[in-house]
Amino acid sequence: MKKILSVMLTIFIIMTFSACGSNKPKKEENFLAGKKLEFSGVDLKGNRITEDLLKDYDLIIINKWGTYCNPCIKEMPDIQKVQDEFKDKKVKVIGVISIESEKDVKPISDTATEIIKARKVNYLNILPNKKLNKQLKKFEFVPVTLFVKPDGTILNTYIPGTSDYDHLKKITEAVLKGEIK
Repeated sequence: MKKILSVMLTIFIIMTFSACGSNKPKKEENFLAGKKLEFSGVDLKGNRITEDLLKDYDLIIINKWGTYCNPCIKEMPDIQKVQDEFKDKKVKVIGVISIESEKDVKPISDTATEIIKARKVNYLNILPNKKLNKQLKKFEFVPVTLFVKPDGTILNTYIPGTSDYDHLKKITEAVLKGEIK
């Protein structure tokens, strides 16, 4: 009986975290495609961030990640490289930290700050407001990377799971050229 419970628990854990860390294309639909992002929140210093920020860029890359997700943390330097390479091409990378409830904000903020410092990334990371959090929770996994127009419209192209620098660069270049929508 203990062996059966152990096997069932192992299968449950694997299934629970299977999206976290996968960079293989999935046949999942981007159910936010074409919708406006309810973009608002605060950065890790407590500064309010709104959709006005989006208007200064031609493309915004939103990476939803979790402080508990090792693959999310592992991909951060590659995301930083994309931010560095495309900053002069009016591309902005924004990390949106996954939160379950309002009571989680302070401990998650502290942990996220430590992770960001350790991974040596300087792209903007925010804690989402309720509307943005609700919208991004439709993706029941992390990481997920969305590509967004300056008016807040979410493109159909997205990355469910982790990515590396080359993959992110290729998609970013294709979106900027209008090859991918």
